[in-house]
Amino acid sequence: MGPIPKKRKVLPIIQSLKVYFVECFEREELQAVAPTPGQSAQQSAHVVYSAWLHRQFSSCVAALLNNISFGTDARTQVSSLSALMEFTRGSKQAGVFDNQLFFKIASCILLNNKVASEVVGAILEKYTEHADVYYYLLRAISKLCSRRAAYPGLKSKGSAAAGDDIGDVSDEEGEEGNEDISTTATADDFARNVYDILSRISPPSDESTEELQSWCGAAEVGTVAAAGDASGPRQRKKQRKEAESNGISAITNSTKPLMNAKWASAKLRRKAYGEAWMAFLCLSLPNDIYRKSLSRLHDLVIPNLTTPLLLSDFLTHSLDRGGLDGMLALNGIFILVTQHGLEYPRFYERLYGLFTADIFLSRHRLRFFQLADIFLASPMVPAYTAAAFAKRFGRQALSAPPAGALIAIVFIHNLLRRHPACVQLVHRAPPGGLAAVSTKIPKTVEEIAKIKEKGPVWQGEDVFNASEADPAKTRALESSLWELTALKNHADPSVSSYCSILEKDLSDRKRTAEIDVGDVLIASYTSMFTREVERRLKSVPAAFYAVEEMPKKVMDGLFSDDFQGWCD
Repeated sequence: MGPIPKKRKVLPIIQSLKVYFVECFEREELQAVAPTPGQSAQQSAHVVYSAWLHRQFSSCVAALLNNISFGTDARTQVSSLSALMEFTRGSKQAGVFDNQLFFKIASCILLNNKVASEVVGAILEKYTEHADVYYYLLRAISKLCSRRAAYPGLKSKGSAAAGDDIGDVSDEEGEEGNEDISTTATADDFARNVYDILSRISPPSDESTEELQSWCGAAEVGTVAAAGDASGPRQRKKQRKEAESNGISAITNSTKPLMNAKWASAKLRRKAYGEAWMAFLCLSLPNDIYRKSLSRLHDLVIPNLTTPLLLSDFLTHSLDRGGLDGMLALNGIFILVTQHGLEYPRFYERLYGLFTADIFLSRHRLRFFQLADIFLASPMVPAYTAAAFAKRFGRQALSAPPAGALIAIVFIHNLLRRHPACVQLVHRAPPGGLAAVSTKIPKTVEEIAKIKEKGPVWQGEDVFNASEADPAKTRALESSLWELTALKNHADPSVSSYCSILEKDLSDRKRTAEIDVGDVLIASYTSMFTREVERRLKSVPAAFYAVEEMPKKVMDGLFSDDFQGWCD
C-alpha cells in the first residue's frame, strides 16, 4: 500500500480503509494463521492472503500515524486518529484493547510538535471517558516520561543502545511495540505536550459512583473483571440474573471465565494517574511549565496520589527556586504537613526566607501574598515567629513601593491581632527608658564626626537581627515596630493614613477585625493614580490675581535659555 494522498481525496480514503479493516476484524481475517507442518513448502491460499492482508494493514497504520505526526491539516489528523482508535478495539480480538497500537498513537501525539490541538481535544473529550483508554494513556505518559528522564537525548524508543534497560514495558494485556517512533519535539515541547494532557484529563473517579465504560466493549458485555478484585463471581452472578430477567439464556456467559484487566480497577487507574504525574515531574521542565505544575499540585496531584509524601523531595527542591515558585512549593508542603503527616519543622523558617524586597515588585505578588496569608493565619504560630514576620514586613515596607507598603501594614495588623503577645511591639519604650537613650547620643565633636558619614545621629537601639535566617533567633519579640512611625510620614498619603489602623487596641478582638488582604493586593501605581484623579475634592486650591496684577510671564529671564518660549 502506497502513501495516502493528500488534500481532497484523503478523508474519503481514510474512511474507506477504516470500514474495510473493521469488517476484516469482524470476519477474523486478520487473525494470525500459522502454517501446518505439511504446508511449510506450499502454503494454502488462505495463509498467503492473511499474510498479505497483515502487510497492508501495517502499511495503513504506518501511513495514518505519519498523518498525525507530520503536520497535515487538522481534519486529516483527527480522521486518522479516529481510524486508528477503531483499530485498537478490533485488531486483536473482540473485547481486547490493543495497547501496542495505542502506545504508538500516544507516542506520535506526545513526541511531535506538529500535532493539531483538535487531536488532543478529541483524545480528551471523546476517548478518555472510557476506562481502558484512560488507563493506557496514563501508562504511556509514564513510560515515555521515564525514558525521557533516563535518556534526555532519546529520539525514539529504538534509539537506545542495544541492551539498555529502558524500563519494564510489558503488560499482561499487551506490550508496546519496539518500532522506532519518529519525533520532532524538543524536550521542552514534549514537556508542554504532556502537561497539556495531564492538566486537562479528569482525575480518577471511583467506579462505584458511575457505570464503567470501555472502548473495547468488554465492560459493557460483562466479560472483564478488575485485576486483583475478588468481585468476579459476584459480577458473573449479576450478569446471569440480568440475562434471566430478560428471558435470555445465560448458560454460555455464566460458565465463561471473566478476563482480568488492570484498566477495570479503580485503584489501579488511580495509581496510573499518580505515576504519570510523578514521572512527568522527574523531567527537566521549562520555567513556565514548572510553575504551572506547582500551581496544580494542591488540587490535581496531591489529592489523587496513593502516596502523596513522594512529592516531598520535589517540593523541597522547588523551595530553593525562591519567589513564587518557592511559595507554591511551600503550599504543597503545607498540605502534606497538615493533611498527610509530613514532618517539616523548618516550614516557617523557609517561609521567612522567601520574603525579600523583590517580592513587592513581582508581577506574581498577588498569588504569593494570598498563600502567605493562609500560612500565617494559623493561631498555632508561635508569638516569636509572628513577631519576626511583623518586623520583616515593617523593615521591607520602608523601601517598598506604596502598594507594597500597604500590603506590609495589613499583614502587620493581622499578625498583631492574631497574636496579642506581639501588640507590645507597637509602643514599646527602649530598655532603660528615655534616659538610657539620651546617654547614647554622641556629645563630643569626635563622636559626632565618627558617625557623620552614616547619617543622622542614632537616637535608639534595635535588637532585631534582620540578617538572621531563623525567625526564632532574630530577637524580634524584644524589639519594637518603630518602622510604623516612619511610615506615618510616608510621602504617599494613603500609606500614612493607613497606619492609623494600628492605633486601635488590637488585643480587643471584639472591637477589631482582620483586614482582607485581597483588598490591598490589587493596589498598584495605576490604581492609586486613578483613585487620586477620580477623587472629588470639596475645596480646590486656586491662584487668584487681579486683572492689573496678572503675571506677564510664566518664568523670568533667569531661565530663558533652559525654557525657550516660556518667558515671553
